[in-house]
Parts: sequence; structure tokens; C-alpha cells
Amino acid sequence: MPPSFVVPDVKEISKMLGILLGREVKVAKGDRIRTGARDKYTLGVFVAENQDIVGVCVTDFPLASNFGAALSLFPPHKAKKCIDEGEIEATIWENTLEVYNVVSRYFHDAHEGMVQLGPTWRDGEQVPVEVRKFMRASTDRVDLIVNINGYGHGAMALIG
Repeated sequence: MPPSFVVPDVKEISKMLGILLGREVKVAKGDRIRTGARDKYTLGVFVAENQDIVGVCVTDFPLASNFGAALSLFPPHKAKKCIDEGEIEATIWENTLEVYNVVSRYFHDAHEGMVQLGPTWRDGEQVPVEVRKFMRASTDRVDLIVNINGYGHGAMALIG
């Protein structure tokens, strides 16, 4: 039987993000994240060595901005500016991708061999059909509300 994604515990995710960001992070189960054509979200795909999709991390726009700003200790108003303008600046986006890289640990047991962050999108409108199909077909997922002390909150989903 092939390995599968094991939905991580909310407390474990909270602890990992708190250590990574160097501040208190509260995580709770949330409603299913919105990834429709009119929704503003970001996405990272985790792939096996053969480039098969093994997982996806989706964040709404506020959380992606807050992750990126908090990781490098940018002032919270930098994240707010990104949110207000509807565009994540390059440096903050690079930091968000580092958070996605760390989140990849939850997908390593879902596939034999190496799993790494593959394609990413700052704008959900660009996500290919094959990734959308993977997200719809998956029954192994956790939808979360993440609150980063001093920055703000947003939604995240880990889908395997």
C-alpha cells in the first residue's frame, strides 16, 4: 500500500509556525478555504522526484502577506500594505515561499523519496487545471485559521 498524507495535528502546526516565525502563532481548525475564480489566494505545490503532485498548501492573501512579513521581522504595516494593494511585494513573497518550504515536512511521509516545493502562484487565477483537480479530489486535508501575534490572521489549507 503506498504511503499517504497524514493530516497534522493543529497543535503541532501551531508550534512549528511559532518556532519558525519567532513569535506566538495560534492555529485552529477553520472553514474550507475559498479558491474560486474571484478569490484572492496563493498556492504552493509539493512534488515527488518524478514531479507527481503529493500535496498543496493554500493560503489566503492576508496570511501569505503576514507569513512573509513576519518571517523577516518586517513591520506589520508592510504586510498590511500588500493586503490593501492586493499585491505581495517580491521580498515578502520570497519569505512566504520559505514558509511553504518548511510546511513541506508534512508531505514527506506521503511519498517515498524526496518531496520538495514545486510550482507556486501568488495569484490563484493562474493555477493549472491539474492542480485544481488534485485539490478537489483529495479527501486528506486540514483547513485552518492562523493568527500571527502582531501581524494578523488568515486561512490556510494543507491538502494531500
